[in-house]
Amino acid sequence: METGYHPDIFAKRPDATFLCPICQHVIREAFACKEGHLFCKSCIEEWVNVHQSMNCPVGRQPLRSADLRHIIAFDRVVETLEVFCPHRESGCTWTGSLDNTNNHRQQCLEEHIPCTHTGCGQMVKRGNMVVHSDTCDMKPEECPHCRTVLPVRQQSNHQRYACKKAPIICPFSCSDGEIPREQLNRHISLECRRAFLSCSVPVCRAKVRREDFQGHIQNNSLRHVELLLTERRSNQINNVAPLQRTKSVETYDWVIKDFNSLTDNMASAAGVKSPLFSSLRLIFVPKVSAAGNTGVFVYHQGTDGPICLNLR
Repeated sequence: METGYHPDIFAKRPDATFLCPICQHVIREAFACKEGHLFCKSCIEEWVNVHQSMNCPVGRQPLRSADLRHIIAFDRVVETLEVFCPHRESGCTWTGSLDNTNNHRQQCLEEHIPCTHTGCGQMVKRGNMVVHSDTCDMKPEECPHCRTVLPVRQQSNHQRYACKKAPIICPFSCSDGEIPREQLNRHISLECRRAFLSCSVPVCRAKVRREDFQGHIQNNSLRHVELLLTERRSNQINNVAPLQRTKSVETYDWVIKDFNSLTDNMASAAGVKSPLFSSLRLIFVPKVSAAGNTGVFVYHQGTDGPICLNLR
């Protein structure tokens, strides 16, 4: 509830005729009973309605809400009284009529007003607003690389992680210097001398820096040929399972899949060789196809070097 004006805001303390008998403050919106006693509007309405009192608080005569009258002339007199600025304790020395207080507050340097930058919300003295506005972390700022306008507090992350034109260092520490983020992928895939490339020989799994790529191809030509031949041989016998070692009896089994189709063409073929392996003792079990063909294993026994089996 808004009661009367506190006497301390007036440059000259008002006499008792201006005070509300209920709140003891200078009367705000004066209302009078039939006897002429003056009260603040809010004070006398609460007296009648909330306290349900039927008598005047001064003369104790019967009182109804319908008996109260607004005394506009009294209000106008109160509005001419001289008052201090509401921010007197903060240093403002202004004095003026009560009805001019709001106009003064629109200019008072001690009045707290909200920061004008969207999202800040801080209340700042008008006299400090210029300094605050310049240092506010919600102040709009243009990205120097892509011209995107964002609050100051967001610019750092924007330039570090999002800005497509922000210069960044190649992750492979090449000597090309800073590169716009939007060109980084192209730089790595087409230009960077220290980026890793896969060897162009499919069966070679080496990863080589671009600056060493030609040297890798030239220095490993023989190895690449060997790998290609091994891959071709593997493809020719892709229906033959690799040798498996049985730990318990020290034997090696060369298990042949689809033996029937192999032996059908065996007469004109040069045969099929197993992968290389080393062994001192070999045990072989002939496999017979459904057509009755028998595979003949030609082998060497007792050698320490790599050997293989031939099926003819």
